[in-house]
Amino acid sequence: MKASVSVIMPHYNALDTIKRSIDSVVSQTLSVGELIIVDDGSPAVDKLKLLVLDYKSIIDIVLIESDVNRGAAHARNTGIKHSKCKYIAFLDSDDVWHPEKIKLQYSVMEKNEMFLSGHGYMFNLYNQNFQATVSSEHTSINRNNFILGNPFFTPTVMARRECFISFDERYRRVDDYKCWYENLCNGTFALLSSDLAGGFKAPIGASGLSGSLKLMHVAYLDVLKSLLVEKNMRYFEYLMAATCERMKYPLRVMLFKFRGK
Repeated sequence: MKASVSVIMPHYNALDTIKRSIDSVVSQTLSVGELIIVDDGSPAVDKLKLLVLDYKSIIDIVLIESDVNRGAAHARNTGIKHSKCKYIAFLDSDDVWHPEKIKLQYSVMEKNEMFLSGHGYMFNLYNQNFQATVSSEHTSINRNNFILGNPFFTPTVMARRECFISFDERYRRVDDYKCWYENLCNGTFALLSSDLAGGFKAPIGASGLSGSLKLMHVAYLDVLKSLLVEKNMRYFEYLMAATCERMKYPLRVMLFKFRGK
């Protein structure tokens, strides 16, 4: 039995980590329908081709190549266009999934007829492991919940392919927030309580790149303004979201400085 899930994996110069990511898909206790890797103009794509060949007999895997680097949003949209399953799930080429991720999330979405769901994410997996026991407990996420703080990290998201509103390719940061927000109109959103995805890097800013905090902050406000201008977000929602972000930003900076001491 396979889950009707197309896994979309953007790739750019991540040959040292993508095998680990692919292995976490192959190792799922419930197999996925297909894995679509979209290379975003990597110089060493020939090596990626050889790696993909090693998995052809194990999983339905497709490699799509781009001659130009256009960003993760474009790569994910390309993968979605080529996908065939009922659901799409996103995994970056430097992240991994808990072995029970697909089985748990797929069953919860099917049972509850959800449009989109996410779950917890663990940073620094070098220093910790996924929990052996996972739970199907989940909470609904409504528009107000989402506006006050996006709870969906991209490598945790699974969504129905039909009617899915694609990522805005104008943005290389916070495009995920815009995408999830615009898809709120399509049905039920939920957040599973278990940590079913993770990576090997520290959170943004904590790794020493303090400038990334500022870039993310500016991009977030830019995305909010575009949602307002495009009339996808009401004015009071924009004010609420922008005010919340402006309050959170200095707290993130203080936390970063505290960690650096």
